[in-house]
Amino acid sequence: MDRLVAAIKGETSDRIPVFCNLIDQGVKELGLDSLHDYYQNGEYVAEAQLKMREKYGYDNVWSLFYVGKEAEPDNVVPDIAKHLLKFGATIVGADWGFGFGLNDRLKKLLPSNFNYVTYMHSVIKKFVAWDEAGQRYITNRTEVMTELFNKIKTDIMEFYKWTEFEDIGKDYLNINSEYSDRLRQMKYIHTQPDDAFHSAKWRRIVYSLKFPSLPRLSAANPHTLHSL
Repeated sequence: MDRLVAAIKGETSDRIPVFCNLIDQGVKELGLDSLHDYYQNGEYVAEAQLKMREKYGYDNVWSLFYVGKEAEPDNVVPDIAKHLLKFGATIVGADWGFGFGLNDRLKKLLPSNFNYVTYMHSVIKKFVAWDEAGQRYITNRTEVMTELFNKIKTDIMEFYKWTEFEDIGKDYLNINSEYSDRLRQMKYIHTQPDDAFHSAKWRRIVYSLKFPSLPRLSAANPHTLHSL
């Protein structure tokens, strides 16, 4: 850590900090049979990272999952389904993204009574609206983001201690607002990852569809949730 701090401050240290991109190599270090076994257990990843750092003397550890072939949909989608079932989830919200592809694959791995909600951003006047043709919810990106930021500002939302939350908390701080002459309104932009913020945003919306605790959302949504 001292080497990293010195490098950030432009100070001298005993040597330049070295970051080694050793991730999948942990399988061999632990003598495991496959990448699948390795990434199924966080303790394996942590143990291998510490062993390799001690063995080769570099200055960092990685906490990445789903790397290399493990990041392919054939591995990730079944893993998502497994964890949804493990924790007893009954509803899932998924970004519509490029269409039905991966969402359709995930649906087939879940029980028939599971509520599966897809959504996408668009330029609409309403806060959130149901798209009957596309069988998905459409949201006003700026409005739903502003709603969440306002909840944070008024202490409606609570967070973990920063030391526990920092890794994903930075996603909230990576978002800035600016005025768009084309749209004639404020818009949000980001130059670094902001996934954790949008995860929280969609979680609130999906939750409100099942439990109408957010009047503005439930009023805009006269539709009941449909099972798969």
